Amino acid sequence: MRHKGVVSGYSDIRLRFDACRSAALKFHRKYPHNEYGMLDCSLDGCGDIGSCFDGGDAPGGGNKSTIVIILPGGLLILLLIIAGFNWFQGPHVSAIDIRYIGAQQEAQDKGIARLTGSARPDYQVIFVVSGREITSNTLNNRSAKNWLSLQPQSRFELEGLEQIKIINKQVLKDEILDVIDKPGRKGSSEHYEYRLSEERAVY
Repeated sequence: MRHKGVVSGYSDIRLRFDACRSAALKFHRKYPHNEYGMLDCSLDGCGDIGSCFDGGDAPGGGNKSTIVIILPGGLLILLLIIAGFNWFQGPHVSAIDIRYIGAQQEAQDKGIARLTGSARPDYQVIFVVSGREITSNTLNNRSAKNWLSLQPQSRFELEGLEQIKIINKQVLKDEILDVIDKPGRKGSSEHYEYRLSEERAVY
C-alpha cells in the first residue's frame, strides 16, 4: 500500500478495515458476553473510532475499556498522519547506479593521487537539486565497467533534480567525467549509463 499512496491505496485501506470488522463480528458471536474484556467497544470499533470513547454498549463497558481502546487508537492515528505526510511528499532518490560505456579507457587519477595507489577513478556523484549540490559517498579506486551504486548524503525528490555530475575525486582538483542535464529515472550520456532508485521512508 505504501507504494500506491493515500489516494490510490484507499480501496486497500477499506478492504483491510472491512476484514477487521468481519473478524470482530465473528469474535463477538463466539463470545457474546465478552468474557475476555477485550470487546467492550461496540462492533463499530474497526470502522468508527469515535464509538470507542464511551466504552461501547457491551456489558462491562466503562473507564477500563476506554483506556484499552484509546491508547492503541491514538497511536494508530499518529502513525497514519506521519505515514500519510510521507506519501504525499512522494518517494525520494535513494541511490544511483552508473556504468561506463565509453570506447576509451576510464579517466585515471593523476599526479599525487597516483602515488597513493589509486590507479582507477575515485568515483563520486554530485546531484544538483533546486540549485543546491548534494554529494554521494565516494568509491575509491573503482572501475565502472560494471554497475557501481552510490548513495546521496541527503534525501531529495526526483522532481527537483536538475543535473548529475559524475566526478573523479582527486587530491588537488576534482575531475569532472560527465555532466547529465535534466536527468530522468534512467538514461545515458556520451560516456556513462545511469539509473536512479527511489524509495519511501518506512515508519
